[in-house]
Amino acid sequence: MKGSMRQVGAGVWELMVYLPKDPVTGERRRQWQRFKGTKRQAQMALSKLVTESQDARKRATSVSVETIMRKWLEARQGSLAPKTALIYRQRVEQVVRHIGAVQADELTAGHVDAFYRLLEQEGVTQSVRRQVHEVFRAALQQAVRWEWLDRNPVLAVKPPVKATKEIAVPTVEQLRVLLDEGGRRHEYWRSLISIAAITGLRRGELCGLRFSDYDGRVLTVRRNVTYTPATGIHIGETTTKRVRRVWLDDAGCGLIEGRMHFVREKAVQGGFELAADPYLFSFEPDAGVPAFPDAISRHFRTIADKHGWRELHFHSLRHFTATQLIAAGVDVRTVSGRLGHSTPTVTLNVYSHVIDEREREAAAIMSKIVTPSELAARAVLGTEELS
Repeated sequence: MKGSMRQVGAGVWELMVYLPKDPVTGERRRQWQRFKGTKRQAQMALSKLVTESQDARKRATSVSVETIMRKWLEARQGSLAPKTALIYRQRVEQVVRHIGAVQADELTAGHVDAFYRLLEQEGVTQSVRRQVHEVFRAALQQAVRWEWLDRNPVLAVKPPVKATKEIAVPTVEQLRVLLDEGGRRHEYWRSLISIAAITGLRRGELCGLRFSDYDGRVLTVRRNVTYTPATGIHIGETTTKRVRRVWLDDAGCGLIEGRMHFVREKAVQGGFELAADPYLFSFEPDAGVPAFPDAISRHFRTIADKHGWRELHFHSLRHFTATQLIAAGVDVRTVSGRLGHSTPTVTLNVYSHVIDEREREAAAIMSKIVTPSELAARAVLGTEELS
């Protein structure tokens, strides 16, 4: 804790020290004091004032874990998408319910470990426990930056192991069945499944596509549609907050243009005027509102369940895109860009099993190029040359 002093008159000094930020408002505070005496006496008085302010700091940070969690969430709220905000609130409530009453300056790694064990005993899934850890860690780290805490005890705890789950990828035959089944139900579903499989777009990104996002060869992905019961439909940025371009071949362009034609024809037949910039997928006659994301998942679930494919979800179409591209030899950086991953590392982690298979194929190719018999022949040749 730092302080300063300045002379304001003969033998009169103004002393100032910084106090910790207010635990509730987060505002930086300062304390002034007038002192009469010599310069040395003033320096001693300032030193005493600094010591007292440090004690005040300890008192100021004596807030509960609950206070920190709620203040952190409040600070983050405005920058979060509605669905992310909902998940954060749920995780904060889990921390508050179990460990919120503990004073933050008394929290230890032992408290945190015991809390994590309790969550596991309650049957909380591995992935949710990991989310709780990330939220808890971030909140306490912010408290350190706010100078409410000297350290973050969560950093000293081994985090719950990140859940790994097998991804379900439809085969080419399954995709054809899904397309046929979707087509029998309605053109809408066949079109949606086809475009999802070709582009690898996320469900919310498909819902966010407008006519203006297609320029005759490229789809520009700039929106993501989400839904929560509290906020309803929300149209925001993509998951990575980046705009990306997805190139299409003639077949892909035909699918997009066919869908746009269908939307126009449907509006004409119903006597409706299309919205200024219609959505490619909408349940409204004027296509002025994006499709409801959860409805898409539910309908896909119905189609997949009819054939007993419980492991498949609408997101499986995205996995289909990725695995087919990687298996065809497309480099990971290109696949990552098409899928809209934040980095190629994400692609490598999610689709490591497919990449491993490509590595095995590469090894087999090299073995065919340099066969054991050729190696033996070259070894004999080398021996003869030496002799």
